[in-house]
Amino acid sequence: MIIYDILRQRRDIILKQWKNIALNQYSFGDFKIHKENNNRFGNPVAYTISSGLETILDEIIAETHTVKLDDALEEIVKIKSLQAEKPSIAVDFLFHLKNILKNDLDDFRQDGGYPGEIEKLHTDIDNLILSAFDIFMKCREKIYDIKSKEIMKRSYRLLERANMVDPAPRRKGDVDDEIGC
Repeated sequence: MIIYDILRQRRDIILKQWKNIALNQYSFGDFKIHKENNNRFGNPVAYTISSGLETILDEIIAETHTVKLDDALEEIVKIKSLQAEKPSIAVDFLFHLKNILKNDLDDFRQDGGYPGEIEKLHTDIDNLILSAFDIFMKCREKIYDIKSKEIMKRSYRLLERANMVDPAPRRKGDVDDEIGC
């Protein structure tokens, strides 16, 4: 496919643009990622995002959808689900890729291009966006589940301290069992 050949040739340029946008927009409070330091241990967030973006782009260009793609997408979205307030912010890095590719292929499109290939590329990215949203929601569900269990655990312990709980021996199915104490 001709479009994918063009993308393979321009891979490094596309990846550099995408990383630049994704890492520049990423911040959490006063924390800002240092793009220059992509050390796995010195800057794990930047490393995870950078390597994930690279894997995602490589899989798209190779026209494959393997476990590597799913894992890379999940790692990035997990980070963003902890820190982004909205799902749209958590998955916007894929919209940025779509725009970069659209701009990169504009010359090709003006020459007539291959609309079927462009449509396939956009569909593939749209499917990734939907998957990213599903991952985001699953992560958020888990976060809220952990928070609610912690509230239950704290409330039960407060009642215990105030001697407002029956001192009878605990049985299977008690509140503590449900919340994993």
